[in-house]
Amino acid sequence: SQLPLVRVRVEGSGEIWAGQAVPLQVEVIVPTWFTGAPRFPEIEVTNAVTLSPEAAVNFVVQSAGKTFSAQSRRYLLFPQARGKYTVPPAKVEVTYALPDGKPSAQAILASPPVRFEARLPEGAEGAKYYVTASRFRIHQSLDRKLEGLTVGNSIIRTVSMTAEDTVGMTLPALDFDVPEGVRLYPGMP
Repeated sequence: SQLPLVRVRVEGSGEIWAGQAVPLQVEVIVPTWFTGAPRFPEIEVTNAVTLSPEAAVNFVVQSAGKTFSAQSRRYLLFPQARGKYTVPPAKVEVTYALPDGKPSAQAILASPPVRFEARLPEGAEGAKYYVTASRFRIHQSLDRKLEGLTVGNSIIRTVSMTAEDTVGMTLPALDFDVPEGVRLYPGMP
């Protein structure tokens, strides 16, 4: 291909589920070396939450006996519902060394759009909330036994949720009903 170039791909294989972390890799490749840090875009996808939790990574690409400089950045997309998603063209600003060693003019490189489809896990249709994770645990504890309580006593109930392969913002907010005559004072999540 013609250099410099930018390419984008969804990492992994298999089905993508609504709420699942979808890794998106954006790579920029130049024919020589970078004369400044590439400026990667903020990526926004309709009906998805996008995070860019990692710094850019430098690497080299070898092709036809030649070595090229490259840099990549990984994003995490969280589709919020089932359906088809389009990641718009990623535009990366880059400068690199020309054959004489002088810096190039700033180039704005754009990738083609990337498309994927997110499915809804079986049984989640119509659910108020669901969590898509490789492992999910919920645990509760009370600060005292419930026997022998009298008017004016308090109980501290702690509910903890842990999930793997997702981020905390995808966990549901807790909502508790209390019996008549009992007051609830929720703490900060």
